[in-house]
Amino acid sequence: MTVGTGSFEGLTQWADNSDIDCTIQFGRGSAPTRKKAFAFTEDFEDYCGNFDFIITHAGAGTVYKLLAAGRNLIVVPNVDRIDLHQLEIFRYLRANSFALCFTLQELSSLTRPLDFYCNDFLSRKISYFNEGFDVSGFVNLICPEN
Repeated sequence: MTVGTGSFEGLTQWADNSDIDCTIQFGRGSAPTRKKAFAFTEDFEDYCGNFDFIITHAGAGTVYKLLAAGRNLIVVPNVDRIDLHQLEIFRYLRANSFALCFTLQELSSLTRPLDFYCNDFLSRKISYFNEGFDVSGFVNLICPEN
């Protein structure tokens, strides 16, 4: 699970208290107490090599790098930020089925184990990366033309 370079206390706490087996990258936030965790690493993409899914904030840089690398994502927007760009990115990813997307409230109130939703997503997932990831819509979202 990653929050990027900032902090996302709600997501970090959710992961730390959840039943899922995960390692938490907590950025500038508070260190989790129950799960293996670290603040930062230069080799994050390499670190993610063996994970089936990566739970991430909806930060543009993180999402883009992980999608371009063909990773399966669970994206959760940090709506506590002053700007709401993560919510816009989250909505775009959800509308285009690029990732499994939950708000923190939705993630906290799932009625089935997270694996159920991951397996369902994988059974319906289209491989966007076989012919290359078309980033035009994503780039236009994060860098709109003036």
